[in-house]
Amino acid sequence: MPTRRLLCVVLLMALLAPPSGADGPVELRVRREARYRWKVEQQLDLASKSKGTATFAGGAGTSQMLVKGHVTVKEKWTDEFRMDEDGVLVEVKRTVGSSKIRAQKGASQATALHRAVLTLELDGSGLDVRATKGAPPPLCLDLLKAGPIDPVEILLPEDPVRVGDTWEIGTLEVMRFLRQICVGVAAAKGSARNDIRMLLESLGGDSPAAAAKIVRGKLVSVRGSVITIEFEDDKTHDEATDRPRSGPLFDMPASTTRITGTLRFDVQRGRPLKLTWSQVHDVGDFTPGHGLPRGHVTTPGFTETWSLEKTWK
Repeated sequence: MPTRRLLCVVLLMALLAPPSGADGPVELRVRREARYRWKVEQQLDLASKSKGTATFAGGAGTSQMLVKGHVTVKEKWTDEFRMDEDGVLVEVKRTVGSSKIRAQKGASQATALHRAVLTLELDGSGLDVRATKGAPPPLCLDLLKAGPIDPVEILLPEDPVRVGDTWEIGTLEVMRFLRQICVGVAAAKGSARNDIRMLLESLGGDSPAAAAKIVRGKLVSVRGSVITIEFEDDKTHDEATDRPRSGPLFDMPASTTRITGTLRFDVQRGRPLKLTWSQVHDVGDFTPGHGLPRGHVTTPGFTETWSLEKTWK
């Protein structure tokens, strides 16, 4: 067969062949090796907005907002890995090149993590974190110590999956993921802390960092070694919040939380490539309960939006 025809046949077969791994199960595991350095960029946008003007004691809805206005945190860091003699990861050196926050008023400001260097040590008892450069607040270190090294690992399935397979990420795990992406938020300094005061209190206590639901992941495609996962909230668990409930002062309004996300992951390298995550928590207007007179009291609801974009290189 002439060389040109042979090349055309080979090319046609390559185009018609299914992507590698498309028919078989895929194991999604983050793998870290000593010779690699991961460069990570993350932007987290947090925003809340009242649905109207409150006319009673500031409004019950306003008091539940974790963030005032619009807050953006942009971060860049590099992770370097150290293994023991058996190839087990024992230490991560995290060098934060940039960590800045912009609140609804004022210019972008460096956080306490800006230019910091952190050491994350792993042993049988868990994860220990210390700063070797800079002085991040204890809350940042506590959030990191809760692990995992990267919160994207919370979203991955435990067992191998095929295209079309789904898995469940429980509410507690979703809340854990939301807390872990707020490390930079917890390092805010100056006036920006006023706009996130309620969120910082939530991160430092036992309260959830944001409204969370059960989320389902689904492997939607395999192209060579790169897979795509889509995330969506489980709408069958809305019955508890999709209608108002009576209360002593205010009736609790109906609320919904919508979550969507997409993750691209390189299976061969064991490395996430890009994650987008968006969730909108919508709370209806508050109405006076049986403990207050039914009159012209305006207690508007609110929306709270979290948007994350993260890349690994």
